[in-house]
Amino acid sequence: MFRLRDQHLSEFARDRKEQFPERLADFLRQQFPDAASEDRQELTRVVATQLKNAQSYGLQSEQDLAVYVTTAWMLGAEFDRKFPAAAAVLSSNRMSTDEKRQWLAEFTAELF
Repeated sequence: MFRLRDQHLSEFARDRKEQFPERLADFLRQQFPDAASEDRQELTRVVATQLKNAQSYGLQSEQDLAVYVTTAWMLGAEFDRKFPAAAAVLSSNRMSTDEKRQWLAEFTAELF
């Protein structure tokens, strides 16, 4: 009988995490025509950089990270410094990551 051990599950989780930048780059390519014209490898590199930025603000879940990267694509790579409100929210110690993600999504939607 086949049994998944904790080690197997850990390996699956690690593989999924390692593939996240590529999956997120593919999502951007599907959603935004300007991203679709980007070189996939370069876009994945840009996404990886934005993921590190997001993590520096405490964002960790795939959903949190995806919202941050999508916002960065739509508003510009340095949106977290160019928009004072975004900088304040992202660096806040009083807001949960869920609240930060929700605020980012609403902020971006309002601008568009």
